[in-house]
Order: sequence, then C-alpha cells, then structure tokens
Amino acid sequence: MIDILDDTYRPKRKRAKSKEEERKLDEEEERIDREIMGYIERKEWDKCLKKYRFKNKRINKRMRRLIAEMMWRDEVAKTVSEKFGVKIQFITIRGESGFESTFDSKGMSDEQILREID
Repeated sequence: MIDILDDTYRPKRKRAKSKEEERKLDEEEERIDREIMGYIERKEWDKCLKKYRFKNKRINKRMRRLIAEMMWRDEVAKTVSEKFGVKIQFITIRGESGFESTFDSKGMSDEQILREID
C-alpha cells in the first residue's frame, strides 16, 4: 500500500461510526491504491497527478514527490541504456520497483554469456 493513502485514510477510519463504514473506507483505499499503482506501472505520471489531488496539501506534495522519484529513476534507466548499450528498464510490479537489464545472447557461446553476466 502507498503510505500516502494511509495518511489520508487513517483519520477517516478513526472517525468512522461503525465497522461497516471502516470496511468501506478500507475498500476505497485499496481501490485507489490499485489505480495509482496501475498508473505508475504504465508510467502514466501526468494522468495520475491529475486524477489524484487530495485536500491535504502535504499529501499532494508527497504524491508529486513519489511520482517525481519514479520519473527520475525511469530517466536514469534510459540514460544508462543509451550510454552503455545495455537495455535497462525501471519497472514497478505490485508496488515493488527496481531496475532490470537484459541482453541478446543469440549467437553467443556459453563462455561469452557467462562473461557477459559476470
């Protein structure tokens, strides 16, 4: 889950008058979390920022910072790929992010592949 959403929904849950209201808030938070992560996984940064504006300015600032960090990491991957000729991507899957690199081993001997991996 995105911490930003927890900061938004925690006070709402405390004010909830029933377990049913808490459950609905939890479901809403999970739905929004999935939507935001979908935007991030598809690298639709602008759409995410336009769709999700929270009443709390501090939370909006944290959201912009999260997206800016993701965009920066994606740009780093592109720059390194261009500079060194190795395909590197910044990926996000189910809330976990990281860099991934691949190379084409067609026509390489096993020894060449091992040297490339090392």
